[in-house]
Amino acid sequence: MQYLFDEDGRRYLDAFGGIATVCCGHCHPEVIEAIINQMKRLQHSTVLYLNHAIADFAEALASKLPGDLKVVFFTNSGTEANELALMIARLYTGCHDIISLRNAYHGNAAGTMGATAQCNWKFNVIQSGVHHALNPDQYRGVFGSDGEKYAKDVQEIIDFGTSGRVAGFISEAIQGVGGILELAPGYLPSVYNSIKKAGGLCIADEVQAGFARTGSHFWGFEAHGVVPDIVTMAKGIGNGIPIGAVVTTPEIAQVLTRRSYFNTFGGNPVCTAGGHAVLKVLEKEKLQENALVVGSYLKDGLMALKEKHEIIGDVRGRGLMLGVELVTDRQQKTPAKTEILHVMETMKDMGVLVGKGGFYGNVFRITPPLCFSKEDSERVLPTKTCRRTVERTLASLVCDRNCDICYISFHKHRETTAAFSASPLLSCRPRRLGLAAYFLCVPCDIRSIPFPLFIPQHGDRIVALRHLWNALLFIFLVGRMAIAFPTFLLALLLSSSHLPLSSPADEAFDVRRHLSTVTRYDVATETYDGSFSSSAIHDGCRPIHLNLVARHGTRAPTKKRIKELDRLAIRLDLLLNDAKQKAGKDSLQKIPAWLWGWQSPWKGRERGGELIIKGEEELYKLGTRVRERFPQLFDEEYHPDTFRITATQVPRASASAVAFGMGIFAGKGSLGPGQHRSFSVISESRASDIHLRFFDTCETYKEFRTSKEPDVEKMKEPFFDQIASSLSSRYHLNFTRQDISTLWFLCKQEASLLDITNQACGLFNPSEVSLLEWTDDIEVFVLKGYGESVNYRMGVPLLQDVVHSMEQAISAEEGNVASGTSEKARLRFAHAETVVPFTCLLGLFLEGPEFEQIQREQPLNLPPKPPQRRNWRGSSVAPFAGNNMLVLYQCPGNTSNDRLSSGVQRNKYFVHVLHNEIPIPMPGCGQRDFCQFEVFKERIVNPHLKHDFNSVCGIKLKMPEANCPLQKPCSFTSKLSNLFGRFFRKKDHNPCVKNKKNEL
Repeated sequence: MQYLFDEDGRRYLDAFGGIATVCCGHCHPEVIEAIINQMKRLQHSTVLYLNHAIADFAEALASKLPGDLKVVFFTNSGTEANELALMIARLYTGCHDIISLRNAYHGNAAGTMGATAQCNWKFNVIQSGVHHALNPDQYRGVFGSDGEKYAKDVQEIIDFGTSGRVAGFISEAIQGVGGILELAPGYLPSVYNSIKKAGGLCIADEVQAGFARTGSHFWGFEAHGVVPDIVTMAKGIGNGIPIGAVVTTPEIAQVLTRRSYFNTFGGNPVCTAGGHAVLKVLEKEKLQENALVVGSYLKDGLMALKEKHEIIGDVRGRGLMLGVELVTDRQQKTPAKTEILHVMETMKDMGVLVGKGGFYGNVFRITPPLCFSKEDSERVLPTKTCRRTVERTLASLVCDRNCDICYISFHKHRETTAAFSASPLLSCRPRRLGLAAYFLCVPCDIRSIPFPLFIPQHGDRIVALRHLWNALLFIFLVGRMAIAFPTFLLALLLSSSHLPLSSPADEAFDVRRHLSTVTRYDVATETYDGSFSSSAIHDGCRPIHLNLVARHGTRAPTKKRIKELDRLAIRLDLLLNDAKQKAGKDSLQKIPAWLWGWQSPWKGRERGGELIIKGEEELYKLGTRVRERFPQLFDEEYHPDTFRITATQVPRASASAVAFGMGIFAGKGSLGPGQHRSFSVISESRASDIHLRFFDTCETYKEFRTSKEPDVEKMKEPFFDQIASSLSSRYHLNFTRQDISTLWFLCKQEASLLDITNQACGLFNPSEVSLLEWTDDIEVFVLKGYGESVNYRMGVPLLQDVVHSMEQAISAEEGNVASGTSEKARLRFAHAETVVPFTCLLGLFLEGPEFEQIQREQPLNLPPKPPQRRNWRGSSVAPFAGNNMLVLYQCPGNTSNDRLSSGVQRNKYFVHVLHNEIPIPMPGCGQRDFCQFEVFKERIVNPHLKHDFNSVCGIKLKMPEANCPLQKPCSFTSKLSNLFGRFFRKKDHNPCVKNKKNEL
């Protein structure tokens, strides 16, 4: 609820909150539900007739204010509220003079504009009787933080600028438009005392600072220990609804009875119902407490930045009402007017929205929704530089600069930090792993640990001890338990057999982990449980070549799917209208509020399928991690023959290749602040790409898929019917099988692309989500995976290309080729239809006899239905940015326990296989992830080479470039001949008809 989206569906973290207006969060379901229910009951009536909405809200609102502030007048905005307050003060006192502060902003009508004291916001209005006092600005003011000295100016205005009596004084506790300026301590008590002596009323403008935003108090004035005579409010009162209010005492309110005071829309029942719901949400979700905790955390982070960056002149504010003033000179406090625009625009491009204010326009205003989290705060702060390392004899922990992944390696101390990541045994992500990961993925800012690091090897016990270990580690790190840790660890492991095992069901259900191939990469990699013990790689082994086959990153829905969602909006509207006509009041209340008036986030878009910002970040970070993990490979000067990057002609694949290249070659050039460099990405024609788009060029596969897809849909029908029946009963809407299919698609898009899990996904319970995920996984299994041998046999050219590149690397190594002249990496970017078959060719995600079955071309059983355990999950096999890495190592001779025979030179070459950066067991190599190259070829590769691409794909496949060598591009004359040939070839004889099926 703290996010906004543009017309392209890109998500932005809203750190401005509609100018401190959105407090509960955008589109909070409880606020929306209250508004909808009230609109169904009564939309508008004159306030001459009492209704419960206005009365209930007025009573609840008055209960939040101190003293005798019990009478509420509702308005439509903050400007109206302040206008009314000024009029009440003048009527009650019989005086006309109003004192406000310089730099203040109170509205844009005649009276409030007079009280406003910034020429930027002021027209030439008549403002007689308005006096502007010295602003108690703690940063630029002449008296610093001495509030009482500033207050003397108010007394002097009374003495020398008025008759000695005034109508009132109006001020904000924290000036919002003025640049988040908190009034100096001691100022308000002193001024209130002077105003009361002069017969005036004290008005607290709480339009921005009110409603729990400051965290420490519900109202801004409370932090100064004063009680005003009149309080005005708007913005946060309605979470975006046009409503304001003036609250005063019964005695003061009596002055409005002298005439008939009336406001047509003030106290509108729809707005007051929404406002009442806002108050309830603030209390229920403890948002004031959250504002204090998160605001303090964010402010501390901003203060730390101030210490590092001279351009930050001041950090100020309370709770989630913070300001950061930029200056070009700290001594002179010269406003950085141009620089702030550049930073603000850059932050927007990075997906974070902030405001700016202050008289000079050089202050960042950070006023996000109060549901803002610490994780959100870290997005507002610049990326942490995490280069510290925890180094010990038995293990080392190396964090990347984003602090979101670490590599654990066993070896003795080396001189350079980079060497630690050369031979990773386990890659892990914090918070989602087993015992070893919970222990080793400690915060990156822990400079030292007073005990050795041990890795238990008992996979079953890792799961059993996960939560206990996490708790004990936390206590140890924070409390520095004075015990002999190695002894404690040994005792803990020996006693683990007495502990109950945990299961995934014990943990909170996160729908984002159950989206099959629509799962984001960061979420997919968090699900690894750390139970596989990776092979130990000898100290002397070094990587000499890397093969990467990666899927594109997170992408937008295709044009076809966007139209499907537009049709869903029409369908939902029909269902809701039908429900209104047939169902009773109780049934309508069961319908989720978000369904009313729902429109697709991608409505109106004419194009789709492109790589989104999240996808770019996935591949960029992947490239960065790969470079840091294998520095020996990527330290060499770039050359297209050294680092060969290929992608399909589909834009999202080539864009992924570019993002990855930017990460892997960052700092290697001279372009821009990131010192980027140019690099080439090669693409083959869709019609002839048998390495990355074999699914488009294999006629046998296309025929199989066309014939099999109806069977798959038929298999899914009873499960969709079952869920449709459950949802129809649950929400009293007549859902069909097709509705469930589209709603499930919407759920996956919302959860993966937009991080929205409480709308479409919220319709399904965890067991239904698991079942829907399973149907997706079955589809991938049958149509792209182990379901039929043609699915992966057609990928043999890709497997040959991978092995061929390894053989070339070995030849170059043994031929003592000069450094920089041999290929170091072959990096490929394609689609799920590429990654899944290649994964199957390697025999991954199989158990025991299943590998032997596919070697004999025997069919496999379908993955078992939940809640039974299964290896084959789309979220693990091919999430967005999912990848397989095959790293070729050269090791010292006679060091492996697995060598076939002494004296065989090639025994010193090994293949390390990683899936999504995590070592994965290969059944063909005895369930090891580190396998002799010759064994890898013999047991995994060679059985597939019995099947030639042309024989697998049938004689109907007549590729224009079929006579070209498998590993070399066709000649220019051959391509030119093919080009002319197409002009004379009938369309129905074209062997390269584009596959119209949407690929993933």
